[in-house]
Amino acid sequence: MIGFRGVVEGDVDLVKGWWHAEHVAEFWDMSDWMWQNFVGFTKGQGEIFEYFIAEMDGIPFGLVITSDLRGVELYEPYVEGETSSIDFMIGEGDFLGKGWGAKTLRAFMEWRGPKRYLIDPAEGNGRAVHVYEKAGFERVGSYVPDKGFFKGKKHLMMRYDHA
Repeated sequence: MIGFRGVVEGDVDLVKGWWHAEHVAEFWDMSDWMWQNFVGFTKGQGEIFEYFIAEMDGIPFGLVITSDLRGVELYEPYVEGETSSIDFMIGEGDFLGKGWGAKTLRAFMEWRGPKRYLIDPAEGNGRAVHVYEKAGFERVGSYVPDKGFFKGKKHLMMRYDHA
């Protein structure tokens, strides 16, 4: 059974290993700022994001990140009511390619309750786009960041409306 819990300081080494895994690093925000934000959250210094460990029968295998998007200019055209960003990685290689991505996203969104979710994968990340569509997300737009870690790389905007 898939479950979720907030990250704690004891998760830092585990998540650091996932963060730098080849299958994650290719499309993940590898900036020092993002990593420090994660570490700060584990110490109760949450800035923007909330971080959750995804577990299968108590075994950690992934990370889910959310944030409230109300008032965030880039996302404003897609925000309706309570809207959260969602980002996701399967850190454990043994869980890749077995359908756990879409199942985990759906389980997380059910666990967190009804709201709208937005996710914005790099256009070239076909594997992630496929998983998000399988989880029920639909493409609603695209953009190219003009700053930050993904500057100049086209991203899709995808939306999921929880019934």
